[in-house]
Parts: sequence; structure tokens; C-alpha cells
Amino acid sequence: MRNNSMQQQLVIVGGGMVGLSLALMLAKANIAVKLLEAVTYPNYDDENVAPYHSSFDARNTALSRRSVQIYQKLGLWDALQQHATPILQVHITEQGSFGKARLVAEQEKVESFGQVIENAWLGRVLLTQVRQQPLIELIDGVQVTALQQQANQVKITAQRQGGTLDFVTPLLIAADGRDSFCRQAVGIGADEHDYDQVAIVTTVQTSKPHQQVGFERFSALGPLALLPLPGEYLRSVVFPVRKGTEQQFLGAENDQYFLDTLQHTYG
Repeated sequence: MRNNSMQQQLVIVGGGMVGLSLALMLAKANIAVKLLEAVTYPNYDDENVAPYHSSFDARNTALSRRSVQIYQKLGLWDALQQHATPILQVHITEQGSFGKARLVAEQEKVESFGQVIENAWLGRVLLTQVRQQPLIELIDGVQVTALQQQANQVKITAQRQGGTLDFVTPLLIAADGRDSFCRQAVGIGADEHDYDQVAIVTTVQTSKPHQQVGFERFSALGPLALLPLPGEYLRSVVFPVRKGTEQQFLGAENDQYFLDTLQHTYG
């Protein structure tokens, strides 16, 4: 069943961190937005539903100072910072080398170098705000299947629950991720390079407090990152390994091997 074409001032395809944030910024500038997201969002009013979404899972994101300032201007930072940790220092080292660099926010006359925030909480705050914004029409569970560029507008065809939806907009913003359907549909290429690596992203508890210090260590495997999290002893780990070897680090039975390798790489 096909509905009549729905026209809106602007359409954003992709309702992850970028799409939701941009929609709120445009609404703040009094611009009406239709936001299309392929995955159905959780109902955050239901306490029995895990607050995870494909874009907002158990991982963490390091927000730059500029990103924090954007959320401050949107009036969201008071809610976001409840689950965020500032990075007050950054220590950079290289395995097997005595050289190192240390950046201190106070010396650089900035409040922090950024904030590390839980993705699930970030998504919950953004989505709650979007749902309360009258200038944003949010349609989730909708998959864009075709784009047609016309003289002064773009026609969008999408599927939702077995029906077809048509949208017409003078401006389409593609925020649908790395493998963007919109990018490919309009013939925009991408330069790709395979580093033969995958990253293991997890959370560890350390014996010493993190003191709001972020670490980056370069090794033969690639750059290792340790970032401070809410909770004095919790850190987010981004650990690169060679593609094809990741299974030996995953699963509860390999926890000790992973920790030993992490300790050896970090030194």
C-alpha cells in the first residue's frame, strides 16, 4: 500500500548520534525536520526495556570540547554530564620507547580536552529531547530503498511495515553511517583502506584510580586507548588486534589472556 507523497522542509536519513544531534540543532534554528531511522527505537518510558539501540549500545564515545559546547547550547549538557567523565590529562607513549608526551588541560587553559560518555545514555537523552521537539517528525523502523534527484528536490522512497512511503524534500542530509545507502544511491564514492586490524572495545576495572587521565599508547598492533569512565576505577579500552585473531581474546574463558596481553602492551 502506497501513501501520498509527504513534503517537508528538510529530511535527515539516519537517526544515530549525528542525525539526532543535527535535527535538534536545526530545530533550534526554527527549521522543520523529518528524521528517518531504519531501526526501531526502544521505549525509554518502559523500565523493562534495555536502553540499547544499534547506535547507542554499551560502548562509550569521547566527545571533543566543541561537541560538548554544542550540547551545552542545546541545553542538554546538564543531563548528559550525569554519565560523563572529563579528560583532564592525556598521556601519549610508544611501546619500547622512552619518549612520551603529556597534555594537561589546566596548562592549556581549557576546562577539559573532552568528555567520555556512555553511548546508551547519550542516545536516551538525545531521543527524549527529539520526541519533545514539535519541529521534528521522527519516523523509525523505516528503510530507505530509493532516491531520485530531480531539478529542485529529492524524492525518497522507503519501506515501513510492508507499506511504501514517499517523501519529497528540497534538501536531503545523509547521516546513515559508514555504509550509507544514500551516499551510494547518488554515486558518491569512498576511499577505503584495510589496515588488517579489528578493535576490541570493552570496559576494565583497574587497581588504581584513573584520575580523569586518558592514555594513548602506540604499539606494533596499533594505537591502544584507555579512557576514564564514571566510576573512579573504570576505563574504556580500545584495543587493536590483527584481523582473524580477535576470537582468542573474546569470551569469558579468554579474559585472563586478554588482560595479560593488555598489560603487556600497555607496559
